[in-house]
Amino acid sequence: MVFDEDTAQRPCEYFQRHDDIVENVMFGGIAFMHTGNTFCEVVNDTLLARIGPDAWEAAVPKPYSREVDCSGKAVTGSA
Repeated sequence: MVFDEDTAQRPCEYFQRHDDIVENVMFGGIAFMHTGNTFCEVVNDTLLARIGPDAWEAAVPKPYSREVDCSGKAVTGSA
């Protein structure tokens, strides 16, 4: 697998407590899904999280956060 197990440990432990969260290996990493939608994933040593538009402006400037850039185009709503 392509994801870093140390990075994935905390979200895996947290989401295992929730029956409505499904863990799925996909997109070259491990994805966490709710009602069929990916909301969080670990790829390599990076935790990717989908955030709502209300939190977007506040989240991106933080030093540990950045926009997700897939193939040269930023993915709005993900940090």
